[in-house]
This record gives sequence, structure tokens and C-alpha cells, in this order.
Amino acid sequence: MARLLPHFLIALAALPAAAQSLRVAGEAAAPSTKSTPVAAFKRLGAPASRIQLPALEDAARIRLSEGTLATEKRVQVGISRPLSAGVDLQWQALADGSRSARFDIASPEAGSLRVGLRVRDLPPGTELRFQGSLPGQRVLGPVLAETPLAATRLHGAFWTPLTSGDTQSIEIAIPAGADAGKVRLTVEGASHLATSAERRFAPVVKAAAAACHEDVACAAPGNEALARAAASVAKLVFTENGATYTCTGTLINDGDAASQVPYLYTAAHCVDSAGAAATLNSFWFLEAASCGLKASGNYKQLSGGATLLLRMPPWTPPCCACRSARPTAPGSPAGMRHHLPKAPS
Repeated sequence: MARLLPHFLIALAALPAAAQSLRVAGEAAAPSTKSTPVAAFKRLGAPASRIQLPALEDAARIRLSEGTLATEKRVQVGISRPLSAGVDLQWQALADGSRSARFDIASPEAGSLRVGLRVRDLPPGTELRFQGSLPGQRVLGPVLAETPLAATRLHGAFWTPLTSGDTQSIEIAIPAGADAGKVRLTVEGASHLATSAERRFAPVVKAAAAACHEDVACAAPGNEALARAAASVAKLVFTENGATYTCTGTLINDGDAASQVPYLYTAAHCVDSAGAAATLNSFWFLEAASCGLKASGNYKQLSGGATLLLRMPPWTPPCCACRSARPTAPGSPAGMRHHLPKAPS
């Protein structure tokens, strides 16, 4: 599914009875449509240990593929695959004295995958990188040691970035002189998605879309204002208890011309805890390359997680052609700040 635009203004139509705001730290404008170079694995082709999950049971596979997990609001696109497994790391020495090791997690027939890691210790300076098995997948990262350590301490696990394909490769690189024995982590589960960003999160999201939504690739050409508004909307992907969900958010300025710090405003029924916000991946420019195409164009993925900033009380927008009359419970979280990934090395 492309970024879907209601017939009315995005800001109004996207605001539910309760809403939330997200700050995108360190970025003064909407992300560029140009691809950002990302460092490759430290040692390409290095041997990897492999954790192979069994195939999904038929009932779970059918529910995912047919979109019957969809809800009226946020849409469930991935299911939990619990496990608890240690990792056999085979360290390879690199020319600069550092070392790297890689392991793979596979879930048969997954369109995309993310992995829950319980990271108990890592040497300072450790970097993690991630790549999916779909041909042409870029390497995501590096993620510095502090991020998975903090996620484990605060939320019980670190959820890796979403990658496309049924296998995710995870590389751990430690600096020269670091003690590999201090790399202490276990795989606590995976989230199996039937869909992927390349498919614009169809078919699950497509089945759940409201009839009054239309594809921005069809509506925006020739309408500069609509095209600018579409560029501020992101697909949000996050994980709770191993289940992965999607919804959308809109980038807004902070109103201060001196700082121009953007915030992401989204529905409170979307992300309802700090733990879920910490797993956030956002996908920008996810529309099709042209009207009528199913595959996504040149999207950009940010996978640094987010921090809830504020809560807003329930309210009713003055107009919306496409909102539900069903009330939303008060007290939902309302704000978060997006953490951008570290610059590629």
C-alpha cells in the first residue's frame, strides 16, 4: 500500500480522538528522497551460525496473508515467534585488528523479519549491522552498543530493524583489543511479517484501508500542495510482545524558526507505551513510483526508535470524511521523539 491520503487535509483526517507528537531529533527538514549510503558488513561472506525457525502453522499463515489480523485502527502485520536461544559466534579477524561475527535468523515464508535480542553485555565500541535476504537489500546500521543495552535494560529486549526477506543476518563487530567474551546476548524471539516495505505492506494494510482513501501516487501529480503534504507522512512500524503493527504519522515543524525541529504527530491508539515507541521504524516516500503500480519506489527507512514526549487529551476534529464515530479511550500516549541512526562509517 502506498501512503494513503484521505480526501480532506491529512492533518485533520489523520487525527483521531486522541493523538500524539513525535520529535525527529537532529533533522531540520523532511528526509531527502535520495538514498543514504550505508556501510556494508565489516567482513562480507564471513561464516555465520544459523537459527532456523519452523514453518508457521497453517492457521497463522492464512490469518497473516489474508489480513484477518487487521483492526479498525492500527493494523497488525506480524506475529510473534517466541524462542530463547544462545548464539554460537565465530569471530573473524579484520585487517585493522577488530573482529566480527555474524549469525542468521530464518522464519520460512516471511516477507520481512525483525529479531528480539536480550543484550546483557557488549564491549564499548561494539557495532551491530543488519541485512535481509531479499536480493538488493542494503545493510542497516551501524547501531552502537549503548542502544541495545539500554533497550534491554528499559524494555526487556532490543528489536532489530525490520529487514525484507525470510532471513535476517546480524553482524557484531568489536574493536581491536576488545574481549569477545563480553559479548553476551540471546535471541528471545522474532516477529514474522507476511508483507514488506517493497510491497508497501500489502496485502494486510490494503485489506484494512478505508474506502475513502486513495493512492497518493494517483492524487498528488499536478498538485504541489498535496505532494508536499504527502512527503511529510510516514508509515510507522513497531513491535509489542513480538507482534508487529503499522499505522501512519505526519511530520510537523516545532514553530520555532531558529530551530525548526520537526515532530511526528500520530494517533494515540497507534503507539501506547514507551516500549513500543522504542521499537519504531519509519518509512518515508513509500508511495508507488507511478499511479497503478504495486511496488514501492525509492523509500527511506529510519530505524532508531522513538521516545514518547507528551500526552494530549481526547478531542474531536471539526471535520473528517473518514473517521470512525467510535470514541477512543482517554489516557493514550501522545508524543515521541525519533532517534536518527548513526551516520554510516
